[in-house]
Amino acid sequence: MQRIISGATVVDAVSGQPIEGRSIWIEGERIRAIAKPDELPALPTADIIDARGKYVIPGLMNANVHLLCDFRLETLVRYLERYDELIAEAAQVALKNGLTTVFDTWGPRRFLMAVRDRINRAHLEPGGDNLFDLAGGHFAWLRAMEQKGCPPMEMLRAATRNIAVAYGKGRDLGTIEPGKIADLLILDRNPLHSAENYRSIRAVIKAGVPIDRDSLPTDPILTKPGDPPSEEEASYVSFLTDGSQFPGCPMCMRE
Repeated sequence: MQRIISGATVVDAVSGQPIEGRSIWIEGERIRAIAKPDELPALPTADIIDARGKYVIPGLMNANVHLLCDFRLETLVRYLERYDELIAEAAQVALKNGLTTVFDTWGPRRFLMAVRDRINRAHLEPGGDNLFDLAGGHFAWLRAMEQKGCPPMEMLRAATRNIAVAYGKGRDLGTIEPGKIADLLILDRNPLHSAENYRSIRAVIKAGVPIDRDSLPTDPILTKPGDPPSEEEASYVSFLTDGSQFPGCPMCMRE
């Protein structure tokens, strides 16, 4: 399958400045070429995405997430046989909100690997410390970095290229270059003008394929509207009455 993202401003996380009026030729899951629209060969069977007036950036990444994100005892017991479904739901929430690659650094390895393998076999569209974080925590981080005075291009690189390099994935991910996997976001507004503009997602492209964001998560569990609590649930009192918590990821524990 060939696909052309046509006429965009490309913010590739390599160059120092955005590159206006460029088209990205995607072949299969990888970027074949980046050029001016009239410099690409005629591709009559290619799917064309008109991105004039839009901004294309590498897919965002998160180096420390927890896809099995609700470690309350009652949740672990209720979904004892469904941890892989909870992980898949969280991954899809992340993907819907522009995180095309996440690294889970503390979670049940067997279930995480099972979901990863389903994603790799294309049996599942892939997707924090909770589902809110996966939906918006990266936007909050970008906003905080902006407030701290981080230069806009370095902020983008910190959320894409630097993570890919740190995890040994820089050969395939993190920037927009020929030969790289086409994990891309198309934005309505320039992310270098404001961190808030990262929220203006027009499209998410994962491994060269546009994602139907409205369909995610495909099988909601924690994100679906909840039923009214039963009498037993409503009367629940945590046995951890001293403010202590179950052991968790040391990077995410808060005082």
